[in-house]
Amino acid sequence: MLWLKRRDKIVDAILNDLKAIGYDVDSLEAVGVVGDPPYETNRVLDQWAGRVPPKYTQRLNQARHRVSERTTPPDPQRTLDELVDDFRNHQPLRRRGFSSLWNTGDEIYIKYSDKRFDDIAELAKDSTYGADRQMLVLSLGKSKRPEAVSVLIGLLDDYPVSGHATEALAKLRREESRDDLTKMLSDDREWVRKQARLGLKRLDETQRSGKETRPILRPGDNEELDAEEDQGDV
Repeated sequence: MLWLKRRDKIVDAILNDLKAIGYDVDSLEAVGVVGDPPYETNRVLDQWAGRVPPKYTQRLNQARHRVSERTTPPDPQRTLDELVDDFRNHQPLRRRGFSSLWNTGDEIYIKYSDKRFDDIAELAKDSTYGADRQMLVLSLGKSKRPEAVSVLIGLLDDYPVSGHATEALAKLRREESRDDLTKMLSDDREWVRKQARLGLKRLDETQRSGKETRPILRPGDNEELDAEEDQGDV
């Protein structure tokens, strides 16, 4: 008997909306990788961002980030200082014909520098910005400031951004986050549990090697990305 893989209705609905604007891909993981995303792709993904259940959050945000990087390179005219002020004042960034405050946060992530750590950390902790803070929280995973760990640990109880705080802690490889990463192994979202496992794995490897900790950045951050994220994690 032939068993067919069960289709995911929510993913299918997102892909159908993308197909309607002329972007035909067969998975969320292909969004921003395959073909040439039209300018309306950001609008479609942003509209879905507030509607999907938590288990889809990471996959959808990764797709949004890939599309943003491909369709809109960092604006050389917008400095990090200006972007931080824009975010504080709820000024959305316009990308390829669609505006959202999440886009402003994503641009801050791309241009992150510790010179604005205090301001970015303050905004990341302000729950009135809701899920639009997600990329601000993730940007703290690039920080070399020791305070970044305590800020991120404090955000683990802030559900809209707790997964991104877990991912950022996993990148920092700081031993003082071990107990808190262990607690996130019981989170109700599989992708967050995966980031917690990955963070603990990195701590173990760092402890065995005796190497100095360092942030692990994403592609486009001008540093080599660890390939381990796709190896050995289930």
